[in-house]
Amino acid sequence: MVIPSGVEGSRGSYLKGIAAGCLGYARDDRDGVPRGEGGSGCLVRSAVLSGLGNRFALPTAHPTALNRERSKILLIGPRFRYGRQFMNTLRAAIVPGLIAGVISILSGWFWMGLVFHRYQRATPETWRPEGPRNHALSSVVRVFSAVVISFLYVSIARFHTGFFADGIVGALRFAAVCWIALAAPVAIEAAIYVRMHSMVVVGQVLDWLTTAVLACAITFVWISA
Repeated sequence: MVIPSGVEGSRGSYLKGIAAGCLGYARDDRDGVPRGEGGSGCLVRSAVLSGLGNRFALPTAHPTALNRERSKILLIGPRFRYGRQFMNTLRAAIVPGLIAGVISILSGWFWMGLVFHRYQRATPETWRPEGPRNHALSSVVRVFSAVVISFLYVSIARFHTGFFADGIVGALRFAAVCWIALAAPVAIEAAIYVRMHSMVVVGQVLDWLTTAVLACAITFVWISA
């Protein structure tokens, strides 16, 4: 059997003969005719393969498809890892967050329903009528907020960040940062556009500070136990 040279037609015929299962079917570059004892069966099989084209080509003939598969493999690993980290963090934060949320409902009643409630009478046109629906929605917001703060604290504490890694003091620092960055500006800015007594704003600010402190402190105790 003669190994073909670099001529494209000879190489193609040679490979088709090998794929057809007939080692004897290969072109000789000198005469351009099949060599060996392939027989009509090999010729038929080679013709069939020639008609099929690249349908049964090896995967290396499709670099785009291979790159796509490699990308899927590379993405599945990080997604699985990050998904597992998310679930572990959520499991560590969900219970203390719920506990802090329930306690914050009571602290909210203390601040806004008892200590500063009388100042709401200064602007009665600002407030909606209170009822069970209002209290239920407010409770859901508080519990959800406490769970989110707990989740964020667990996410930060696992990296042992220096400013927040100093035990319970670090947890209180994180609560103060959350309060300064989110709750306090919202309450103060709302008071700029909504007519309400200044003491009501103070009550809201203290209320959300208590919620943040409860969430971080209870979460610290929970994950340290």
